[in-house]
Amino acid sequence: MKKTSLYLLIPAIAAILVVAGCGKKVTIKTQNGDVDADIDVGTNSANINVNGSTLQTGDKISLPTGFPSDVYVIDGTIKTAWSTPNLGYSVSLTTTKSMNEAKTLYESKLPSDGWTIASTGVYDQHSAVVTAQKGTTRTVTVTISDAESPTVVSITATESTATNTSTGE
Repeated sequence: MKKTSLYLLIPAIAAILVVAGCGKKVTIKTQNGDVDADIDVGTNSANINVNGSTLQTGDKISLPTGFPSDVYVIDGTIKTAWSTPNLGYSVSLTTTKSMNEAKTLYESKLPSDGWTIASTGVYDQHSAVVTAQKGTTRTVTVTISDAESPTVVSITATESTATNTSTGE
């Protein structure tokens, strides 16, 4: 399945959650054919598995299975977690840290775990991005926003075959 097809499935799956209920197997019709989905809705949480890709959202979320141990995750409450085999992981969480505190932590913690900071910056008063690379095949991007309380941190860790131009690897 194409990566863009997965992103298009997320709204369709969310709509099915309302109709499907708990622990249901459903088939979602897409332009690329039928997709089987396992939907498990718990108390204020939903877990969706579509062809090996997983999405968790709600109040009781954990890091996806296989989330890279060398990617720092700030203290907070995970609200959404997504994973796709051989592509990557994405986690969004809320934290009590300010945007500047979170940015400083990531600028420190990622290099201590072997990552090379490729870019970092504050893009307006309430949002910042830190991007780091490890070798030529892995990238992590951390987006931080404190426009509203609490601060929201989104971490995306991907596998890539692109050459890392910041490190020359």
